[in-house]
Amino acid sequence: RALLGFKPILLVGLPNSGKTSLINDIAGVMGQAESMVTLHLNEQTDAKSLLGMYATSSATGSFSWQPGVLTKAAREGRWVLIEDLDRAPSEVLGLILPIIERGELTIASRRERIKCAEGFKIIATMKSSYNIAGEEIAPNSSMLGSRLWQRVAVASLSVDEMRDVILQQFPLLESRVLIIMEVYRKVCSAFHGSLAIKGSQGRTPGFRDLIKLCNRLHRRLQLI
Repeated sequence: RALLGFKPILLVGLPNSGKTSLINDIAGVMGQAESMVTLHLNEQTDAKSLLGMYATSSATGSFSWQPGVLTKAAREGRWVLIEDLDRAPSEVLGLILPIIERGELTIASRRERIKCAEGFKIIATMKSSYNIAGEEIAPNSSMLGSRLWQRVAVASLSVDEMRDVILQQFPLLESRVLIIMEVYRKVCSAFHGSLAIKGSQGRTPGFRDLIKLCNRLHRRLQLI
C-alpha cells in the first residue's frame, strides 16, 4: 500500500530486522534493483555532494556543473534508498524536504528547480531500539518533515522463521541447526539488556551475524 501511495516510505525496525533486505528484494521484483541509488548518511554528509557542484574540466580547465547522485536520481526517475535517516544532518534533511513536499529538487546556487521524474521514490530506514526495560522504542518522531513520511513497522524474524531461513539457505546445516539456534539464543541473552557489554564493533549480535556464521560453517562442510 505504501508503494502505491505518493508519500516517501520510512521503514522502522530493530537492527537486523531485515529492512534493507526487504527493500532490495522488492526493488528486484519491481525492476528497480540495478538503477536504485543507496545513500549511507551520517553527520559528515555534505548536501553539496548529493545536489552537485561546480568542478574543473580536465579537458578545458573551465568550471562546469556536475550533478550529484540525488539530482541524477530525481531527473531519471530512480528509487533512492536512504539508510539510517535519523543520522542525516539537518542540512541534508532540509534538502530532502521540498522533494517530499512538492516533488521537486531545489538547487539554490543555480536558481534551479528540478521536477522529479515519474517513478522517482524515496525509501528510508531508521533503527528502533530497546530501552532499559527491554521494550522496543521508536526513534525520535520530531525529525524535520517526519509527518510527511509513510511509516512502515518491520518486525524482527521469529526464531522459527530464522531457522527456516537457515535451512533453505544452508541445507548442509540441517542436522546442526538446533544446536546453532541454541548457541545464538544464549549469546543474545548474554548481551540483551546489558548496557555495559558490547560487541567487538560496539554493537550487540544479531541475525546478520548468525547468517555470517552459518555461511562459514556451510563452506567448511562443502570442503569435507
